[in-house]
Amino acid sequence: MTGYKHAHPASSKEDATALVQTLSGVSCVLITPFYDGFVGVDKTLLSNLAASIANQGIHSLTALGNTAEVHQLDWSEREAVLGSVAAAGETATLIAGVSGPFPSLIREAELATELGYKAIMVHEPTDPFGDAQGLLNYYFALCDASPLPVVLYLRTSLLDVSNLARLIDHPAVVGVKYARSDLESMAALRGVVGSTGCVWINGAAETRVADFLDLSVTGFTSGLANAIPAASLAIHQAAVEGDQERLGHLIDLVRPLEDLRTKNRNRNNVAVIKELLRLNGLPVGQVRPPHMQLDTATALAVRELREAVLAEIP
Repeated sequence: MTGYKHAHPASSKEDATALVQTLSGVSCVLITPFYDGFVGVDKTLLSNLAASIANQGIHSLTALGNTAEVHQLDWSEREAVLGSVAAAGETATLIAGVSGPFPSLIREAELATELGYKAIMVHEPTDPFGDAQGLLNYYFALCDASPLPVVLYLRTSLLDVSNLARLIDHPAVVGVKYARSDLESMAALRGVVGSTGCVWINGAAETRVADFLDLSVTGFTSGLANAIPAASLAIHQAAVEGDQERLGHLIDLVRPLEDLRTKNRNRNNVAVIKELLRLNGLPVGQVRPPHMQLDTATALAVRELREAVLAEIP
């Protein structure tokens, strides 16, 4: 590890512009496949899955997002995930999720740089203590130290509009994955683009695409794209083309699957995606607690809903 201070993220203005354009597409937040239930990372399967998704046209791949069960992975497993996704090649832009203690953030960012990732996505810290200023200090320290451009992942409302404006103006910030419920704050900040440009990303996936489109945001992150990338791409295309009728129809088509994922505080968020992948013929293993395995009725519902989607989007 080289220390905590980097003069500036290692990318040219042209690279930053290209990254901003890519983040306006679909970013698949990859799952972590396990051997033997949930014992170890299946690196070969993960690499093959990442390559397949990229080859189907998904614009970027995010390793170590929440869909990867990132908070249940130790350092060696996170390292294995980053390496396996990088081994899939660069058909899609690679983004590395970073989380945890500050030294781990930098360690993961530096490893991601060595492996060819183009940006890091920083999870909000889970420490129960600290106020808005403490969170700002955390983000500014990371932005100063990161060797890669930074995508902020915002889920809580701890930072108000004025604080977010200060943060987005940091030259390392190229994107904001916005998963907060208050779209009013995002609307107030759309004019803040930072010194290298900043793209807003719908962090609430397919079912919120129409809401974000009202604010001219077309890019979104997706767990569904692990298993049915064609559906995610079709929704993105409809959004870009402004085809409201088709967009509404496609969102309604995938909504029942997404509702199963978000039910009971997202308890089945990853399990539904892994069940879809098993139906695709991939032995991706189980999920780690506090995620839950699907009961028989829910697994049957996933099968039926998958067939409905594939009947229209093969």
